[in-house]
Amino acid sequence: MLGASDLKKFFVLDAENAIKVLGGIYSKLHDPDVDIESYVVTAHGMKSALLNIGETELSKAALSLELAGRERDIARISDETPPFLNELQSLVMRFKQKEDDSAVEVSDEDMAYLRDKMLKIYNACKRFDKQSAKAALDDLKQKTWSRQINDVIDDIAVYLLHSAFKKAAIMAEDAANMDFH
Repeated sequence: MLGASDLKKFFVLDAENAIKVLGGIYSKLHDPDVDIESYVVTAHGMKSALLNIGETELSKAALSLELAGRERDIARISDETPPFLNELQSLVMRFKQKEDDSAVEVSDEDMAYLRDKMLKIYNACKRFDKQSAKAALDDLKQKTWSRQINDVIDDIAVYLLHSAFKKAAIMAEDAANMDFH
């Protein structure tokens, strides 16, 4: 069973993804090829996730968006999406602010370790080798990292969860070349 901090951590990842998906679809609402089905699925997922963390009012707003999508009510989607996304973004920011803000020093040795593991993830993703990529990611999770590095690790984990190897590879390669000092 997930603890409260794990639940909030995964909620933040899901909510950030939902913000991207819903915002992207919202920006293309008047395109005849807009993917309303993805809008409905994402709103439905947020409805449940919000309910799980006790955000009943925002969950009701997600339900309204889900129903508007099912009914293809573009006017209602246009009206209700921006305030929902703003509230969801505010909630994500509140959760992130509650995380430990202490600075973590990353030594040169840790940076070399991080780069090595990120390159292993990159190469594993290029081979569609989920098991090796997850093993390298699990190794990274054994160390204490800054929030920025943890965010990258979490994003890669989500990409691997969904077998989005190309996105995981790009992120791992970028992380291997970043200076997190």
